[in-house]
Amino acid sequence: MRFPVSLNDLYNKHSQLDLCTSLASTQNAGLIELERDKMKISNKVFVKRFDRSVTKTVCRRKSLLSDGSLKGVRLLIMVGSYSESPVLQRAVTDTLPDIQVVTPVGASSVVLRGALIYGHNPLSISVRILKYTYGTKCAHPFLEGVDPESRRLASRDGIDRCIAFSKLLQIGQVVKTGETQVNRTFFTHSKDQKSLIFELYASEREDPVYIGDDKCFRIGQLEMIFDGDSNTSEREVSLSMLFGGTEIIVEVEDKCTGTKKITSVDFLG
Repeated sequence: MRFPVSLNDLYNKHSQLDLCTSLASTQNAGLIELERDKMKISNKVFVKRFDRSVTKTVCRRKSLLSDGSLKGVRLLIMVGSYSESPVLQRAVTDTLPDIQVVTPVGASSVVLRGALIYGHNPLSISVRILKYTYGTKCAHPFLEGVDPESRRLASRDGIDRCIAFSKLLQIGQVVKTGETQVNRTFFTHSKDQKSLIFELYASEREDPVYIGDDKCFRIGQLEMIFDGDSNTSEREVSLSMLFGGTEIIVEVEDKCTGTKKITSVDFLG
């Protein structure tokens, strides 16, 4: 590879050592040499520089393919500039012998072309696999000896409650674009309650119990303010979630009056 003479001069100036002499005193002596404006690196040393990234990439692929929803995959398409590396291609092919590995011509520009296609036709991606578990903040009756005291919430009606995670969708779940995935009904705690706030959360855990840990984060909020009085002590409010191109469309409806509120949150996270 070309090695600028100016960089060699800069090294000599700051280290007070000749670069050729320094290379000869390292563990790579004889494997890396400098000749005029060229640095010669042996194949052994060059390939070894890829070990860490190749290992992580291959392990990640094997981890993804071991998931139940991907067990039927028999074709793997490698895209992106790193996919053009023969070192990575060989490692992927050797570690996934039962899967056909394809690297298209111009792999470095495939991602860009895919983004352009998706921009013109968002429905070109019809199915997605959830990266997170989605849910809402909820307050259920406090369970003595089960729920931690730090989660206890005193209530005016005399029933202590616990702040927890109410799961709506689970990580790894397959969802179809444009289809409503969740239809859930919630109720107010009292007849004179003036509003119901839905705090939306995402978690990296499969079955989160509480909100607020390092793997759970807030992604949005939607408030339903009630108009008029309800004839029952519990007011019924429905919540639905629909997955669009890159957004989750969340809608809540007051079943008493038919009032609806809609918001959206970033699906890609």
